[in-house]
Formats: sequence, structure tokens, C-alpha cells
Amino acid sequence: MILLGCEIEAPKSACGVRCSASGECPEDYACRLDGRCYLIGAPAEQSCVPAGDGDPPPRIVNVRPGRDEIAVATNAFVSVVFSEGVAGVDATTMRLASSGIPVSATVHYDTSGSLGTLVPSTPLRESTVYEVSVGPGISDYANNPIEPVQWSFMTVTDLGPPEITAMTPVDDAVGVDITTPISIRFSEAVEGISPASFYVTDANGVVPGTIDFFPQNAVRLTSMTRTPYTTYTFHLTRAIVDSTGNPLVGAPLAFKFTTGADTVAPTIIAQTPAPNDSNIPLSISISVRFSEPMIGASASTLILDRAGTAISGTVEYFPETRVARLTPSAPLMPHTAYAVKVTSGITDTTGNPVTSGTIVWAFTTGT
Repeated sequence: MILLGCEIEAPKSACGVRCSASGECPEDYACRLDGRCYLIGAPAEQSCVPAGDGDPPPRIVNVRPGRDEIAVATNAFVSVVFSEGVAGVDATTMRLASSGIPVSATVHYDTSGSLGTLVPSTPLRESTVYEVSVGPGISDYANNPIEPVQWSFMTVTDLGPPEITAMTPVDDAVGVDITTPISIRFSEAVEGISPASFYVTDANGVVPGTIDFFPQNAVRLTSMTRTPYTTYTFHLTRAIVDSTGNPLVGAPLAFKFTTGADTVAPTIIAQTPAPNDSNIPLSISISVRFSEPMIGASASTLILDRAGTAISGTVEYFPETRVARLTPSAPLMPHTAYAVKVTSGITDTTGNPVTSGTIVWAFTTGT
């Protein structure tokens, strides 16, 4: 058996035969660190010349910043993706310079992605052309050298750091509605917005919320539970920067506001059984999920009746899920219409009722 010019009876490498993605080789061959299949038992230093065109040299398949790219951020780094695993990627073979003057940087190589990364030691200068050089000295694991490559890019011209131009609520606002979103608008596009750089606290610590992004110069914090007559502080850190790495003016920043009375009525957001459901099991429990924490759930405020007669049962409220559940004392009757009633006695924690009257919906049991 001969594999591309290497005879099996002579303990030579199977030149030109690459290992599979999972490291598999033909029978009697094993995958080595260079990503190629070698005859089992062949000396570690042994190799042979591939038949035909041989092993193609490695190539650069992607770079960042791109060739002749302009307006590159001053906090950018250089990355190079190779066509296969390579050796020799370091500060002598992957270099950055400006007008021929080397730029101090740290070079990393990620073997899992054949990715070389050059990170400048300090931010780049604005409005400056930089030259990237990759190779010589880089080769694949079969010692095929890469063809040296050079390209350039230009950094952005920055007019100044970002500032806050508008925010809601304003600093020291009082009587703020507890449902008012917290929003910030900046003077330019920013980066670095995260729960660690834009967050709200009260006396007990961080208040969880959801960050919504608008055009890059605006951000809003929503889905945050707030209570009436409570002071909150929203924080912005120096991790919020513009595209050139300039941090937010004045950061870290903190702005306070105090909520007012809760005037927003809660709502029902889920019901089981749903209105007009049919063929409902006879052992069903009735549950109602509310939009906010509630009080007052009892047998007199969450009622199940049949033809105007209340059905005996137990009512429980689960604060962690905001669900009130009514469990009938006995199985329901088959093929029968029932009505669920939610009265104004169920309110949020500040006394706003879910309804000014009674909410009613019906369902029908099955067998």
C-alpha cells in the first residue's frame, strides 16, 4: 500500500494525508501534532516528500482591521485567521508600526481557531495610518512557510468623549411613576453598556432589570420592579466608552430619583382554565397570574361558581409567581359550565384593585 509516495513497508510518514477533523487516519496510521497521518511506529523526526503538488502553504483567510479600512477605533486590536494551524506567531512575526516605528504590543495565538491576535500596549493615536506585517517566520506544522503579508489601516478622528444629553428620570426627581423606564441618551454612539456598567440600586442593593438598546446613542432599563416612595440610584461606569475608547464624561456617575404613589392598576396576564375552554378535567385547579405582587386573595375574592352557587374550595397565593390558585374541595361535575370570578378585593400592595367590579369568565368540564 502506498499513500502519496510513502511506502508502508518503510516506516515513513503518509505525506499529503491530513487527519480528519476528529483526528482519524487510515488503518495503521496515527495523527500527529502537525495535523497529518503518520505510519504507526515511524520515528518522531521522520518525514518524506509529498507526491504531486505536495502540501500547500498556509494562507491568511481573514484580517481585522481590514486592508485600507478607515475610522478604526483607537482601542482596536489586530486579528489574523490562518487557513490551518501554524507555528511561529509571536511579536517578531506579527508586527504593527506607524511610519516605520514599531508599536509595542502583545501577540497571542489561539490554536483552536488558528487565530493570531496583536493587542497594542496603549491606545492607538487618532487620525493615524498603521501598517501590519505578518511573516516571515510563520509556517504550518509541516514547515511550509507562509507568504509574508502587509496591509494598512487608519484610525478614526475623534472630536471628544461622549456625554449625557438627556435622561429620564432627571437627577433628584421626586414623585416618579413606578413604571417609568430609566433612559439615557448620549452625545454619540457608545460601547460597553452592560448590567455591570449601567444599573440601578436601592437600599438593599442592585435592582434587576432588562437593558433595551436603541440607536447606539440611547439605552433604556425596563422590567424593573419598583415600590412607591422609594429612593433609587442609577449608575454609569467608565466602561461606557465611544468608538475610540474615550470614557463617558464624569464617569463613574450616579443619579437619584424617588418614586411617588402607585396609581397603576394590576392586570391579569394568565388564566387557567382560559376563558371559554371546554373539556376541562374534573380535578382542575383554577389559577390566575397577575402583573405585579398582590394581596387579598381569598375564598371571597377568587370564586368558582356553578349556576350562581359558590363552589367550596381553598385559595392560596404564591408571591414568587404572583399566582392565586383555587382548589375545589371535590371534583367538579362532568359536562357542566362553571364561572370564575375575581373581585375588587384583590389589589396590588398599595391598594389598586385589579378591577373596579368583578371579572368573570366561564369554562366547561368534560367527562
